[in-house]
Amino acid sequence: MNKSLNRKDLLHVGIEALLASLGVFGSLLCLCSAFEIPFPSALWALIPLLVFGVCLLSRVKRGWLVCLILGLAFLLACVLLRKPLLRSGRAIWNVLAFRYGKGYAMSFGAYNEKLGLRYGSAAKFLYPLAFLESYFAALAVSRWKNTAVCAIVLLPGIIPCFILTDTPPKFLYLVLVVFTLLIQLFTQNVRRREARETGRAVLWAVGISALLLGALLLIFPKNRYKPPATWERLSRKLQQLTASWESRDAQQGQGGTPEGIRLRELSALPGSERPLMTVVTDFHGTLYLCGSIYEGFDGDSWTRLTDRPWPAEVVFPSLKDVDLHASDTSVITDDMIYIRNCTLTVTPNGKLPVCYFPANPLTLPEKSKLISDAYLQNLAPEEAYTMSFTSYTNAVVSDPNYDSYVRETCLQLPSEETAAALRGWLAAHAAEIYGSPVDPAELPVAERAELISKAVSNCAAYSRDAVIIPAGRDFSLWFLEEGEHGYCVHYATAAAALLRACGIPARYLSGFVCEAKGSGKISLTVSDLQAHAWVEYYDGGCWKMLEPTPGNATEFTGVIPPKETEPPIEVPTVRPTRPRPTEPPETDPSEPVETDETLPPEPPTAETEPPAAPTVRRPWRFPVKLLWALIPFAIVGLFWLHRRLALLWQAEQLRLADNNKKAILLYRRCARLNRISHAGNAAEVEAIGKKAAFSQHQITDEEVTVMEKGFFLAAARVRRSGRFKRFCYQYIVPLF
Repeated sequence: MNKSLNRKDLLHVGIEALLASLGVFGSLLCLCSAFEIPFPSALWALIPLLVFGVCLLSRVKRGWLVCLILGLAFLLACVLLRKPLLRSGRAIWNVLAFRYGKGYAMSFGAYNEKLGLRYGSAAKFLYPLAFLESYFAALAVSRWKNTAVCAIVLLPGIIPCFILTDTPPKFLYLVLVVFTLLIQLFTQNVRRREARETGRAVLWAVGISALLLGALLLIFPKNRYKPPATWERLSRKLQQLTASWESRDAQQGQGGTPEGIRLRELSALPGSERPLMTVVTDFHGTLYLCGSIYEGFDGDSWTRLTDRPWPAEVVFPSLKDVDLHASDTSVITDDMIYIRNCTLTVTPNGKLPVCYFPANPLTLPEKSKLISDAYLQNLAPEEAYTMSFTSYTNAVVSDPNYDSYVRETCLQLPSEETAAALRGWLAAHAAEIYGSPVDPAELPVAERAELISKAVSNCAAYSRDAVIIPAGRDFSLWFLEEGEHGYCVHYATAAAALLRACGIPARYLSGFVCEAKGSGKISLTVSDLQAHAWVEYYDGGCWKMLEPTPGNATEFTGVIPPKETEPPIEVPTVRPTRPRPTEPPETDPSEPVETDETLPPEPPTAETEPPAAPTVRRPWRFPVKLLWALIPFAIVGLFWLHRRLALLWQAEQLRLADNNKKAILLYRRCARLNRISHAGNAAEVEAIGKKAAFSQHQITDEEVTVMEKGFFLAAARVRRSGRFKRFCYQYIVPLF
């Protein structure tokens, strides 16, 4: 190491510090952009200072000792500040665990619910991570001159970004890391053996790296990139393997056991069909089986209010309707036939912690316990249970205390501003539905609820993917105003919020929905694809169901829509021109209307056949399969190019060096070749090499010739040592 540094050495130190700093910045910014962690502004100054200091110390005599002391001081600081360090570590771990659990629909066992998502605390963990990456990246670039070590050092900030398909880092930051690593790779040999040529080599490497990245972007543009189908299949397999009953129930509120539903932590619905229970019933129609009811709403989550237990007859007034237990089984009301006394038998396909019950039960399962008006706890989770219910009843709540409780708890919204915004949104969409300005407050309760159902079901497209709600926004209001897609949880939450904003008590229900079609008793297999959420509103002392989810939902159709792909290019078709019937003018009904008999359409003839559709030329795209096939050839080509440049550089070194430098270079190459063939240097070669390295004597041309002969003999010995050693000599040795 040098005892003092001149101006040119400082320039080389600055270049190496710049390369290491850009790599560290790219690695940390990849992590921050992928997981929405704020990047601390202080690191913009701390990282370059730390990297430059370590690079400078690595060039100074005894500098390694100072670097070691600096590392030990960092460890001591970590021990002294272990409590805040552990807090920030738990915070960033919570962020990663939440995103992974959400992305793979897996159990949130690693996610600490009490800690929550604290992005500010997670950002503090970037300070020790930045110190470690800066410290070792600077040593790898300046002292060890090893690109592989530098790449390994930068991996902690990059690897978490590619475990999920929905957490990619920003393209610019990823390119920054790749760009700096390419420059380090192309200049590695020069910085090791000829430090004074560092600046020139870096300039050449910048140009070559820019050309390589530019060519890659031209062949495979960023805007056309899509994850390979194999990766999507792997992601779906992981979702199926890691999904568990408890996590799905906790996220969607299907099991009835969770205390609440975190709306900001909803994940994509599972993509596999798993049978959960078998239902046998004599009811014909759409059967809703409720598992849990939620009344508390704060804009971010639904919670269950269990402060006061209510008798079963108060929660379910139909239990007291003895007249419905009569022998007659149907009643005709408003031209509709309702089945009065239906039976329901549920056989679990495992354990059911909750009894799923239909609306208006006439009896409750024997081994069940009513928890407030929230859900029926199943005391025998592995046994089948039977109950009866009715689809029509006039029974109403007779307890005024329960009526007051409902109006007190089921009208709550996060704020009055949210309620006003919801009413404004409904008024605007009511005008679109009715075709004229309408005040929803003037409509009857039933018509107002129906208006809300229509408006919500048309506000966004149905999709099984999750919707990420921005922080600080009300879930229902954001979904109505800006949401592009959602599933039953989103529609039910928005409808319940709108009902409350209009002064109608409403609550959120979750469970399953199934279609009972046929005659007599029907046996249905209920799977997790039929998990559903809907709304009930309170009108005149009874709860009435409201369905805001569109009819093309998976729960109703039982079919999972395929993943969205590129829309096919529409080919314009030319249809034959045929006279279309015109609408008759409005006339007085009392006057006779002249009509022409409509002739049957004539069969198409050769003259009337539609012309062939014009062919549309698709834009040329580089075949992705060919690109994957070319990647191995590109790697081999880069390897060959690197070897060729290394050989040219070694020959150029020998040509430009004086006799002493030539003798030292030849001595090192002889020693390297002899290590491969397990032989030793000749005595003359050993003597001349030590003379050139450790004395002030000038090496003569004859001595250089001796060193060259020793090098050729060592190379010939390696060629005769076997195929593997010959391969190492021809391809591996020139790279170092």
